[in-house]
Order: sequence, then C-alpha cells, then structure tokens
Amino acid sequence: MNKILGTLKRLGWPLFSLKNRKPKTSQTKKVLAAQASVLAFAHHAGYDTRPPAGYIATIALVRVTDSAGLCYTLEKMGWELHYNGGENNTVDGILLNATADYVVSGTEIDHVGLISRFGLHNLSQAGVNTRSYALPDTDNEVVEGHRRLDEILPFKGAGV
Repeated sequence: MNKILGTLKRLGWPLFSLKNRKPKTSQTKKVLAAQASVLAFAHHAGYDTRPPAGYIATIALVRVTDSAGLCYTLEKMGWELHYNGGENNTVDGILLNATADYVVSGTEIDHVGLISRFGLHNLSQAGVNTRSYALPDTDNEVVEGHRRLDEILPFKGAGV
C-alpha cells in the first residue's frame, strides 16, 4: 500500500502542487464604447460593426439627434445604447457617464471615435485607461493618438 501511495504522490503531486503551477495572468476587463455615428460610417466603409467578443460591455454612444433606424439597428446587433444630449457633451464626460457601471480599478475602455488629448488626459486623471480607435482618412492615415479601427473591428471590404 505504501508503495502505491508513493507512486501516486510521485506522479500526481506535480499536478496539484502550487509551487509548480504557472501563475494565472489576470485578464484586464475591457469596455468598448463607440460613437454611433462612427459605427454607421464604419459599416458603410466595409467594417464589421457587430460587437466583438471579449468585452464586458459594448456601448454605443447615441446622440439624441441620431436616427431611430440607426438606434434600432445597433440595438438589434447587440450594442447597449447610451443616449447623450445633456449639458456634459464632451466625449470624455460622455464616456465616463456611459461606463460608470462597468469601470472599476483596472478596467480599460476602448473607444471608437475621435477624442482630444485633453479628453484623454481627463480620463487618465479620473483613473480610466483609455485607447481610442479611428477610421483612417483618405490617405490611409490615422489621427495622432488613435489606433487603427481594424485592430478591434474586422474590415470586410468596401460595399458590404
């Protein structure tokens, strides 16, 4: 019996030993917030604008002046709609308001649309790590401080 227990310990112990385990890399929680009008333009430019996987929330930032058809389409695709049109109409203010229920320590916001350096600074001061993504211009260049939209939304091709 001791021989069997010794063999089991020798073979099985490394599987259960905390000392030999690789530490888990904690996944950063991410929220995707996108300006609804930018999603509409991206869709017509050939991007797949369905909410991508891997986010704890995907929020479309909708202006009260955006069309009901756009809102319906985004909601049907799976976007959570956040309407804005009040006094705080800066992008950073809208982002903070729209993501307040999701942002905790360590949460990152991926933002689709343009945001100023001052807005990014304000978000940073509020403790929110933000990355902005934008459509390239006609020269295939992206606005300074922004990443290419195809990093998070796949490009399907023009005329989709």
